[in-house]
Amino acid sequence: MMNECCLSDDEREARRISQDIERQLQSAKKEKQYQLKLLLLGTGESGKSTFIKQMRIIHGKGYTEDDRKTFTRSISQNIFVAVKAMIEAMETLKIPFTDDKNKAYAAMLLRVNPDNMSTIDKQYAQAISSMWRDPCMQQCYERRREYQLSDSARYYLDDLARISAPLYVPSEQDILRVRVRTTGVIEYPFTINSVVFRMVDVGGQRSERRKWIHCFEDVTSIIFLVALNEYDQVLFENPNENRMEESKALFKTIINYAVFQRTSMIIFFNKTDLLQEKISKSHLADYYPNYKGPKNDPDAAMKFILKMFEALNTDACRRLYSHFTCATDTENIRLIFSAVKDTIMRNNFDDFNLTSPSSLLPGDEGMAQPPEHKMSSEGAEGRPAPPTTLPLKGDGSGSQRKKLSAPRISLSLDQSEDDLFDTPDDLDINVDDLDTPDEADILDYTDHELDWEEPQEPQRAPVKEESEPIPAYTSEEERQDSKLWRTVIIGEQEHRINMKCIEPYQKVISHGGYYGDGANAIIVFAACFLPDSDSEDYHEIMENLFLYVISTLELMVAEDYMIVYLNGATPHRRTPGLGWLKRCYQMIDRRLRKNLKSFIIVHPSWFIRTILAITRPFISSKFSSKIKYVNSLGELEELIPMEYVHIPECIIKLDEELQEAGENSKINSFLQGPDVPVPT
Repeated sequence: MMNECCLSDDEREARRISQDIERQLQSAKKEKQYQLKLLLLGTGESGKSTFIKQMRIIHGKGYTEDDRKTFTRSISQNIFVAVKAMIEAMETLKIPFTDDKNKAYAAMLLRVNPDNMSTIDKQYAQAISSMWRDPCMQQCYERRREYQLSDSARYYLDDLARISAPLYVPSEQDILRVRVRTTGVIEYPFTINSVVFRMVDVGGQRSERRKWIHCFEDVTSIIFLVALNEYDQVLFENPNENRMEESKALFKTIINYAVFQRTSMIIFFNKTDLLQEKISKSHLADYYPNYKGPKNDPDAAMKFILKMFEALNTDACRRLYSHFTCATDTENIRLIFSAVKDTIMRNNFDDFNLTSPSSLLPGDEGMAQPPEHKMSSEGAEGRPAPPTTLPLKGDGSGSQRKKLSAPRISLSLDQSEDDLFDTPDDLDINVDDLDTPDEADILDYTDHELDWEEPQEPQRAPVKEESEPIPAYTSEEERQDSKLWRTVIIGEQEHRINMKCIEPYQKVISHGGYYGDGANAIIVFAACFLPDSDSEDYHEIMENLFLYVISTLELMVAEDYMIVYLNGATPHRRTPGLGWLKRCYQMIDRRLRKNLKSFIIVHPSWFIRTILAITRPFISSKFSSKIKYVNSLGELEELIPMEYVHIPECIIKLDEELQEAGENSKINSFLQGPDVPVPT
């Protein structure tokens, strides 16, 4: 109080503002701590959007009558799309209508554009009902695996009289079953016991998976959905590929992603109801010869599919949580997600600074499920599953992890000035034929070996004073360290990146969208964001930035890709050394080296052109053919889509200055006229 009395009015106001800011920071930190991000992944029509709707019904505000009315248009369009798909399939499969009047109805409906339909009037309802009752359309429906048809077609067509009524208001079940293709990213937050769950859904079609990369940060758990009934279906994008094989390939990629090593993985084997309906008519062994179970047994089929996906997990220490679900069954999802929610929170309660999970979770239910949904906790080979929780601080075990100093990474990277004097041998960058670099090319720990064995008794020096104990590694310190350091795997070796060290320079690499038809990525490298070579700790920054660039590139690229190197507005002191660039290319996975289709250099400087001209004899012709020079952003726009390419302001300004200088040069040349030869 004495100190407070001695303060002036300005000092009191400054202290009050400081305290308010501190409270806001603490509040923001607390809010961030109590958030869990759940990422829904899976192929198209696996049930991700339906699961989001269930979360709104179970844990959110649900759907009011006005909300439900907005789905009338989508439901009507689903019905028209399904009917047209069956009419076209009947023509392809040579299945004629039994009733001749249905032929006229079919011709009428084929002229309808489903996108223009918001309701189903009496005329169309009568035509659709008549065709749906036709035995030949029922026969076509039974052969739906041979063409693309929504899983909800029968549900809507069997209840067409209610849906086509003038005062129709969709029910919750109608909303759950409506098919609306997910484009972009859908996020639905909801709160349970003061914890915010951010559930993120991204489209599962191949064209939408290019957007997944933007959702991979700070993921607590991944919920991967598999449609059980897709074992005999083909992809919409490729009729020659099995949909379940596509799910397996996608799951294998996700579970082995280095960025998800510390992320819990949950699999929902969805659409159990549709599998039970289908299995009696479509034998699983016809598509998976390894299946030796009974022909009409859905339980045996589900266990076989479960084991197929479990076998894709190559990490014996990583536990997968598996559930059989029916996404349209609200009570089933309520029970399943209750168990999943408890497990997610138990596995992450250290992030909440709690001494016991009981403060957040009622009871000790773990993964409790009804018998028909409970999965075995043993691995595929019968071994017991690893523990999913760690001893808590103060639990009586007395064991705490210790904090050990990591050796300093040394990549022996040269600064840009030194690279001017590289010998021709150093400049040999046959990029397409390079072998994976050995350990000496990647990390050099020889100067920092760790002695794990204690010296023998005779060699021990006498202890003159008691040494200080190693400080305990608290959960708070571990949480903070996990933000400062990122563990990545490059070339089957694990490395740690000091994220704080490179924080100002992370904009050096960015995702610029896609080109062409597939997931062909545009990777943008902005050299203007590199550190100055005369800055303090330059080598350490470049070493960590090197690992960051390589690991980020592997994460961004799915198929073919191009690199756009923005060289403009980059002073010589920021130009990366040739040795650094060479090492980057050597460390890139061989698949990525082959998939690089173009290397575009924008605003190439005289220095860059000279270096590439000197090194051309030592660079493979394949790589040389991929290099393109672009002198302006206008030229770049003619080569690639620029919608998602971020161009720094300094480069935009430079480009404008260069274009203006070019125009002035043309004007001066025009005014001066052609050079007239002097007569001799």
